[in-house]
Amino acid sequence: MHSNYKSAGKFDLSNTQNLTNTIKLAGYYKTLKANQNDSSYKKAFAAGLVTGSNNLITSENAMDVVEKILNMDKLSEITSSTVSTASSAISVASDLVNLFKLF
Repeated sequence: MHSNYKSAGKFDLSNTQNLTNTIKLAGYYKTLKANQNDSSYKKAFAAGLVTGSNNLITSENAMDVVEKILNMDKLSEITSSTVSTASSAISVASDLVNLFKLF
């Protein structure tokens, strides 16, 4: 998503890959949110972000990214039925743009 954002200069909701990845992120968010008080889980999630991003997210900013994701409450409303969650998708897109500015 980050590379699409960087190349387009915006978070394009008409991009199927962005939508698919947002739905995936929503699933990860729900599990992260359920474990938000488990520091071991959050550290493991942060480590996964570093690895999964090919070090675009660094060990120095990974926990900041985790906390930003945890604050994206509208992610809980994203499902594979994006038509019914259009306003949530727009809110999440805005949150993602702010997140991408971290790295």
